[in-house]
Amino acid sequence: METKHLQYFLKIIQEGSLSSAANKLHMSQPTLSRQLKSLEEELNTTLFIRGHRELILTKSGKIFQRKAEQLLKILDQTKSEIQQTDTTELVGTITIGCTQTNVAKFMSKVIALFKNEHPSVKFNIYDLSVKDIKSYLDDGMLDIGFIMNPSDTDRFNVIQLDMVDNWGIIVPNYSQFSNKSSFEIKDIQKLPLLIPQNLVIQLDLLNQMKLKANLMNVVGTQNLVTNSLNLCRQGTADILCTSGALPENIADLKFIPIKSLPDISHSVIWKKGISQESATKKFLSLIKHNSNLATPQSEI
Repeated sequence: METKHLQYFLKIIQEGSLSSAANKLHMSQPTLSRQLKSLEEELNTTLFIRGHRELILTKSGKIFQRKAEQLLKILDQTKSEIQQTDTTELVGTITIGCTQTNVAKFMSKVIALFKNEHPSVKFNIYDLSVKDIKSYLDDGMLDIGFIMNPSDTDRFNVIQLDMVDNWGIIVPNYSQFSNKSSFEIKDIQKLPLLIPQNLVIQLDLLNQMKLKANLMNVVGTQNLVTNSLNLCRQGTADILCTSGALPENIADLKFIPIKSLPDISHSVIWKKGISQESATKKFLSLIKHNSNLATPQSEI
């Protein structure tokens, strides 16, 4: 098995079909099909269920996907470390997971500072829920996570950030509530809501509001707000989320804060007991020494 076989496999997943993947890889479909068959024979398993128009990962395929991603990341890190020994310039790739909150603004600031000092270092950034960030860190798919609290972080190293976000509701501009400057907790009990999927955050939030989910009009849950904005636009549901989750310059939706709720704090986390490459160590050091950039939302 060669590195290119892992890359071919992941490209097939990304494209969803052999023909599209073959086109992106600049090879014929029969050639790519033979490569996939050879890979399945070597692994002695079936990686995809061949549908009429799409390929669906089997259970074995999902396991191999995660392992293939891990292997390619390890190879990339190894190349970076070897290159680092041959040059005085810092090189490497730092892979980050970040929640859709105001912590993303802090992340952008420290990346900009770091790139000014170390232009050859690259960043891979993933928009993820807190749950997925911790899972990806456990699996070695991420180097660093920028998360909102509360969260169980006992198995991670943690830097607490001095920045806050606040809870509120995203409503469409045509909503009867769009002229409000804030919501009282009692106002939101009957609103059709999408609430956070993360159970720890969900329970903490409901406890703070002294509300029970079964007594609210909960339409569903979401883990990435941007994927739910069209439901809000259509009037299907308003979105209970943080202010930082609504992208800037969206004119047809409005974030309205909820009164009487504590501010949301944030942390930077990374896995304990593993050796970080030089670029990641320096980036974490920069975060520690520039936590003053993590300002409250009202000052951003």
